[in-house]
Amino acid sequence: TMKIPSVSLLACALRFLSPVQGFAAESSFRRASTAMHASTSTASKTEILSGVREIVDRYDVFLLDMWGVMHDGEVAYEGVLDVLSKLKEQGKDLIIMSNSSKRQSKSIKMLKKLGFDPSDFSNIITSGEVAYHMLANTNTDESPLAPQPWDILEPFANADKKKVFCFGSGDGDEEYVTSCGWELASMEEADLIVARGYFTVNDGTNIVHKKDDGEEAYLHALEEQIQKAAQCKIPMIVANPDKIRPDADRTPMPGTIGVAYESALSGDANGLVRYIGKPFADVYEIALRGKDRSRVCMVGDALETDITGAGAEGIDSIWVVNDGIHNVDIEKKGDGSLEAGCEKVVDEFNQRKDTYAKGQQLSPTFVLPHFRW
Repeated sequence: TMKIPSVSLLACALRFLSPVQGFAAESSFRRASTAMHASTSTASKTEILSGVREIVDRYDVFLLDMWGVMHDGEVAYEGVLDVLSKLKEQGKDLIIMSNSSKRQSKSIKMLKKLGFDPSDFSNIITSGEVAYHMLANTNTDESPLAPQPWDILEPFANADKKKVFCFGSGDGDEEYVTSCGWELASMEEADLIVARGYFTVNDGTNIVHKKDDGEEAYLHALEEQIQKAAQCKIPMIVANPDKIRPDADRTPMPGTIGVAYESALSGDANGLVRYIGKPFADVYEIALRGKDRSRVCMVGDALETDITGAGAEGIDSIWVVNDGIHNVDIEKKGDGSLEAGCEKVVDEFNQRKDTYAKGQQLSPTFVLPHFRW
């Protein structure tokens, strides 16, 4: 019987921000100039900007992360509404790309609550919405947010009963899966697993909630179900690839479950885990349809999702550093120097083998302290 220690799930998530010892590097950062480079080139220099205005003429399309770039989950960051207004005035195409496991309508509601105008964005892409259309077997002609089909789900396309086990957020999990034609079931009966949160273990009958039942009971249930799933080799959709929530506690996220499941499968994963969201291709294919990639720029705070995804897709990137997930690490390692802090964090990330980048050497095209004009 395979055993997955409780600590392995937390450690997997926490390694996302852990330092790598013994990095040695030559500076790859400099202040803004006219030089341009490919976002995956390690030999090139990353430009540090003071505002988006410095490079605005180079791009027609801006792909925008939400949390860590536009807001902190509670309030919009200073200057963000102004920069969005100025970008719109210049005719730029603004597309939100969020790894939220919720549907698009939930993100629209949150944007309004935080003072944003959803009509400013030509598309609002959430990983949860794209995963929903995959579950619903939506044709790409039927919705602009439908991904290419996953062949593993093909046998269930016209099935009367499709059964799914859910690692949930505790917020509308049952409605999410039932409204696209699936019913919650135990792991023994499940045809599929959906990981859309790190708060509940839900088989439709019994729900173990981390908040209500305690973390120990939750982790025990999580381990038990991952073991069962790995023994049966049940396919999994991860509706949010993020490994850590960008809050003070660095709470684990669904990406951690996906990585733990792949580890439990050992060498037998064989395409059984499908991640929907940055840095994976499905969401970028949707966002970039009909776009000239040389005129597209990704704006994000996370190296492992936003910047890795931009590099994989061959588009430029702006790494927003003072409001997002790396801010504490950059400040600590920089000892008062933004340039030094960014350099060390990127170099340490590039030495790691446990990230979605899988050895790809990242070099953000630009660094920006805050997403401001």
